[in-house]
This record gives sequence, C-alpha cells and structure tokens, in this order.
Amino acid sequence: MNILGGMESTTDGKVVVNGNNIATSSAKKLTKYRRNEIGFVFQFYNLVPNLTAKENVELANELVANPLDAEVVLKEVGLENRINNFPLKLKMTFGII
Repeated sequence: MNILGGMESTTDGKVVVNGNNIATSSAKKLTKYRRNEIGFVFQFYNLVPNLTAKENVELANELVANPLDAEVVLKEVGLENRINNFPLKLKMTFGII
C-alpha cells in the first residue's frame, strides 16, 4: 500500500496508475500524485488541535484543486452538530479517550 500510495519506492518493476509509472516519478511528481490522485485514510487522525472541525477541513481544502464545501463535507459524515468543536472535544464526544 505504501508503494501504491507513493510513500515508498520500489526496488524493481513498475507501478502503473492511470497509465503512469509512478515508480519512476520524481519527488515533486509523487507529491502531486498523492495530493490530486489518491486519498489516504489514516488509522489515527491528524487534525490540528487548535482548529475546529470546520477549520481543519478548510485547511485540507487549501491543498486540493477542487475543494469541497467544509460544512457540506462535515454534514455528509454526520458531524454537522460538531462543526465548531475542536479535536479534543470530538474525541471525548465519540468516546475515543
């Protein structure tokens, strides 16, 4: 998965995604690939602790070509009532702590 995600390189062979061999891509091209072509779902969330849920989504929106509306995204994942909560409050709300 790390190789397919462009996080690690291969020692041999090709990794072809959408017709492009990412095994021979430069670091800059891999960054663009990770930013625009694929998505990661991390086992542990990586939110900025002093930003609200909405602000964290808006921050991520700064990195993509076609950003989505932060409030719409949070509503789609059931967090419409937690838009202004900070990550610690989200963890406490969902019993993660």
